Amino acid sequence: MNWDAIGAVSEMFAALGVVASLLYLAIQIRRSDQTARAESLQALWNGARDRSFAASYTDPEVADLLASGLSDFDSLDSSEKRRFFWLFAEHCFQAQQAMDLHNSKLISDTDYHAWIYYTATLMQTPGGKLIWGYLSNTLTPNIQNVMNEFIAAHPDTPSFIDLNPFFKKD
Repeated sequence: MNWDAIGAVSEMFAALGVVASLLYLAIQIRRSDQTARAESLQALWNGARDRSFAASYTDPEVADLLASGLSDFDSLDSSEKRRFFWLFAEHCFQAQQAMDLHNSKLISDTDYHAWIYYTATLMQTPGGKLIWGYLSNTLTPNIQNVMNEFIAAHPDTPSFIDLNPFFKKD
């Protein structure tokens, strides 16, 4: 075997090494992307659970405040109205986070639309409609538009209370 043949074989092995390295990197990038997506969705769920849902099932006062605020906001005293505002705002901020993650392609269309639908059901309640009028002015125009367009396109979206009648104020 002459030096030219040895050089050609060496170049072939080097090229195969580059291809193998690129395949390995592609697999690692895909795994990293899948991990980022899973972690993003988990963070969204954890945030909702930790900031909104857990308080409602561990503290009867918060659950009652949510039910009262959604059903009959005007029945709340001024302190309760402020607390309800922030409780409702938390749900809207979760929708904002879902929108941002979706726009970054870190959560699926299905998960994104589920968050938007859930938030719209809250906005379809008497208290939700009222608070949205105030709260929407403090959110980014992007989530304002998404929610307003969703509600306009789906005016028959049931309210959270229609879907969960046990939240109706007694």
